[in-house]
Amino acid sequence: MSGATVRCTFVPAPKPAPGRAAPKAVRSPRPSGPSRAARMLALAHYVEHQIEDDAIRDYASAADALGVTRARLSQVMSLLLLAPEIQEALLTGKTHASERSLRAVVREPVWVLRRQNHQTEDKT
Repeated sequence: MSGATVRCTFVPAPKPAPGRAAPKAVRSPRPSGPSRAARMLALAHYVEHQIEDDAIRDYASAADALGVTRARLSQVMSLLLLAPEIQEALLTGKTHASERSLRAVVREPVWVLRRQNHQTEDKT
C-alpha cells in the first residue's frame, strides 16, 4: 500500500426546526452497476491472485491491507467456493442474489445441491 492520504469534507444534514419532524430518508435507486455480491466475488478473485503471485503473503496480510477483519475476509473468500456457473451469473449480472444468501449456498457441500439452492434463492 502507498502512504497516500485522502482528505474529504463531510457536511452534516441540517437539523429540523423545533416542533417539526425530521424528513424521511429517501432511498436512492438501485445502482445500475454490478451487485455488491459481484464486487465481493471479484475482490475474492483479486486477493486470491495476489496471494498466488506472492504480492500478498496470506489472508491475514490481505485483511490488514484492506482494512477488514480476518473473519470478514473469510466470508468474502468463501464466495470462491460457489459453482462456476453461479460465479459467472453473478459477474455477468444475470443474477442479483445477496451475499448473505450466497453464503448459505456455499454451506451446501455438493455443487448440484448448491445450484438447486441458488435457483430457489434467485426466484424469491
